[in-house]
This record gives sequence, structure tokens and C-alpha cells, in this order.
Amino acid sequence: MTLYDRRKAKLIDELKNKEYRDAFVSEHIDTGIPFQIRALRDQRKWSQEVFARHAKKHQAAVSRLENPDYGGFTLTTLKEIASAFDVALIVRFVPISELVEWELNLSPKSVQAVSFDEDAYFKEKKKEETIALTSAQYATISPTKTSSNVVNIKDYLSKPSKPSSPKNINITAKYA
Repeated sequence: MTLYDRRKAKLIDELKNKEYRDAFVSEHIDTGIPFQIRALRDQRKWSQEVFARHAKKHQAAVSRLENPDYGGFTLTTLKEIASAFDVALIVRFVPISELVEWELNLSPKSVQAVSFDEDAYFKEKKKEETIALTSAQYATISPTKTSSNVVNIKDYLSKPSKPSSPKNINITAKYA
């Protein structure tokens, strides 16, 4: 049996007790939030002073927020912390099993979150578009083609318009 399996089996057995479950959930919040704050700060290579400036707080307040014994978090404070790191905050109710899986897989890397500016989801991707050209229009741009049917859309749009023949050609144009 692996260490993960032993930890999981032990937790499942202990969680049968309601008082233990309540304490487990509470402890996760009390220690998990400071752990996440520290992991996010470390991810950005920020000192407590640098984070304090971003959070518009004193360094002593940041130290308190990273203390697992503090436990005085409000939703307002958590939203301010999320804003300082430029990340989202999700507060939701989940089954105990989800918390157990989260706990078993917890690591500094698992709680890291990139800021909005670093999030690949929001990075602009090169666009690709298929357009119809007449053979004459295609002939005016074919010297800059990148393959038999791919041209740079900027090249196409910058070429003067010429009379076209009725035969149409579909090409894929890539925005640079």
C-alpha cells in the first residue's frame, strides 16, 4: 500500500466522526489560506514587503495573513488578496470527498495561480481565416505565399485590387 493510500484510508476512517469532519474542514481553511498566500507570494518571488504594497497593507498584516494560527479572514480580505495577486477567488461548498482529494494532493505547486497578465487563456493567439479569392486576386499575392494555399493576410489586404476572373480559389490566410 502506498503512502497516499495509507493517508487516504486513515482520513476516511477518521472522517466517520462528525466532530473530526468539522475540525478537518476548519483546519483546512485556517492553514490552507495562509499556505496559499505564501505559495502565491513565493511563485512571484515577492517579499512580504512587496506583497504588502500590492495588497495596500502593512508588512505586519501580511505576516499575520500567512500565520496558520491567525484564522481571522473575511471575504473582504480574501478579495483584496486575490486582487493583489491579480487572480480569481472561488468560495464554494463541496463534498467532503473533494476536500480529502484536495488535501491528499496538496503541494505548493498545486495552489499556485498565474496572474491575469500571465494567464495563457487570455494571451492573443494568431488567427486563421479562410477566404475566397478569384484566381486573379490570388495571382497578385502568390509571390508571398507560405504554401500552395496559405498567404499572409496583411500582404493580401495591402495589394491593390485588380479585375478578377470568375474562377474562385479558397485559401487559408494567417494573420501575423
